[in-house]
Amino acid sequence: MKELVKASGKNVRKRDEALELVDKVDSLVVAKGRKLDRFDVKNERPDDNVLAEHLLGRTGNMRAPALLVGNVMLVGFNADVYTEVFEG
Repeated sequence: MKELVKASGKNVRKRDEALELVDKVDSLVVAKGRKLDRFDVKNERPDDNVLAEHLLGRTGNMRAPALLVGNVMLVGFNADVYTEVFEG
């Protein structure tokens, strides 16, 4: 694991900080319930508003869990994606 992004408690991340984290990676994978969204942020980066919709919860804080693994940022939890990233 490259970096554990603490986004809860005293480590709340707002919009600007969340978007800065996206700049560190090539791809973004966001899990919300059963829905899974994948973004190639290196080659086809969506605009900041689209990214913010996926990164932030209704309070405006970054959703958790959030992990930077190599060149991939994972937001939310999806067992299949975690298996893919950590074992692949």
